[in-house]
Amino acid sequence: TNKQTIMDKKGKNSFLILLLMFFLVGTVYSQPCPHAHYCTTGPFTDHGTCASNSKPIFSPEGVNDCYACPSENLVDCNAASKYACYTGMYLDITVAPPVCKVCPEGYGCDQGYSTYKCPQDKPYSAKGSMTCVAACPAGMECAGFGTSLTLCPDGYYSKSGDMTCTICPAGSKCPSKTADPVACSSGEYAELGSMQCYPCPEGYACHNKELKPLKCAAGSYAAATSQTSCTVCTAGKYCPTTTQVGIDCPNGYYSFAGFTACNRCPPGFKCAT
Repeated sequence: TNKQTIMDKKGKNSFLILLLMFFLVGTVYSQPCPHAHYCTTGPFTDHGTCASNSKPIFSPEGVNDCYACPSENLVDCNAASKYACYTGMYLDITVAPPVCKVCPEGYGCDQGYSTYKCPQDKPYSAKGSMTCVAACPAGMECAGFGTSLTLCPDGYYSKSGDMTCTICPAGSKCPSKTADPVACSSGEYAELGSMQCYPCPEGYACHNKELKPLKCAAGSYAAATSQTSCTVCTAGKYCPTTTQVGIDCPNGYYSFAGFTACNRCPPGFKCAT
């Protein structure tokens, strides 16, 4: 019985030792290399900073070797830097020297130095986006689940979750591809798919924001921009153009409302101005 008890204790101790060794080995092999350090695996060894090993100065966290800084598209790059490229880009260390590349659509850019395929629960990412999202991003059109994304063309918009872009309605402007249309102000107009509203020009009236301006009829005018109606030339005046206010008839001449020219007073009649 005592021998059996001793054997049981030895077995338990051996199991605990093996478990501890497994834990330690797993920890040694799984820990990431600190940024700006040079490391090797099998077993994991941190050889210190890149500078102390006469290595190029840049090394992101989790990358074992040190690299020379990319030559362009940099935010900053030195021994203390964790990220070298602009937001929306990642450092491709598979080429020498490493280069900054734009994050591709359908991928996330993990901390700016590696990429990963977007997972099924977050399948969308636009070109230049660092993260994957569950819904189609605003301002984009998504052809299908986890497939290509297309930026909405000018005059179109989409909200987050919309699979297609919507054309901007007439009478509104869409300066942003990611926001709702903005209605034109009075005296303005915008046709279908417009990025901006336009003021109604002189000589025209815009009584409907959704339609093209209507030219004033002869004998009427709109002497300023952004008019919603044309003004009929009053009696005693004449309107030779549709862009200027009525002009008084000279002595001996007369006009009725809507005249483009004054008539000479006939013989035997008196025409008060």
